[in-house]
Amino acid sequence: MDDELKHQPLFRTIWFWLAILVPIFIALCLGGSIWASSNIGKWCFESGCVNYFVEVFKVPITIAGLSLPLVAMVAAVQRSKEAYIQIRHGQKQYSEAVSNNRVGNYLKHREGFYKLIENFCEIEAVSSGERKVYIDTGFLYMRLFPNNSFELLEFVQGTAPFWKRLDGSFSKMETFVSDAEKNGGDLDLKGFITELQTALNVFTVRIVPFVTCKLGEEGEESSCILLGERARDIANTATFALRLLIAVKIYAGIKVSLSAHRILYDAEFKTMLEELEDEIEFVK
Repeated sequence: MDDELKHQPLFRTIWFWLAILVPIFIALCLGGSIWASSNIGKWCFESGCVNYFVEVFKVPITIAGLSLPLVAMVAAVQRSKEAYIQIRHGQKQYSEAVSNNRVGNYLKHREGFYKLIENFCEIEAVSSGERKVYIDTGFLYMRLFPNNSFELLEFVQGTAPFWKRLDGSFSKMETFVSDAEKNGGDLDLKGFITELQTALNVFTVRIVPFVTCKLGEEGEESSCILLGERARDIANTATFALRLLIAVKIYAGIKVSLSAHRILYDAEFKTMLEELEDEIEFVK
């Protein structure tokens, strides 16, 4: 912008007028000196007189003729400066366009994530009846997309710590259920609800009104919020968290199968939970 303000048209630059006037001034001074010190004679326009005039004043004439190449050089420099200013101006416009585009993409990406979570909570509220699910969407976005900002936008995620924590929790829950099915229903329910609550904490899930299931002795007990007050609601809450995981993974561009951790939907898993219902304390 400063260069544009300082830039002037060619005919207003001092170098343009110096290129024209300095050679002419020098030629006039030199020509005047030659005129004064030489016997030129009377005015004559015959060819011999003209040739004699050119012969005598060829140096001043040559010096005066330097004005044209000097003006051409000044014009070339002026065009180069104008081209430089145009290029810089174009680069600034491009940089501003890229910056505005990045900001717009970031806001759209964030807005899309908000709508995804909002729609998810609305659907879960309908399916769960009187209970409503709330998620701190802004905080969850910062957890799952920690590198995104107005300066940088990464559509594909998966390396952030909270993604690894979620994958770890769901893998452990699947392992608990798989091992229980292989060992005749001996489910490590305490470990399962601990990992389930960890996943819900990462997702910043709140359930209103909520029910807490507790398991274990006082001081060593584990607890988890649920979508209901029955043992099978532990499975329902786990599949709720699983659906949320798949939804945000797809949005983040992470490859995920819709059948991932499908074992959490098994009827055998719910049967095992019902058999352990007497060991669970439900607190409203």
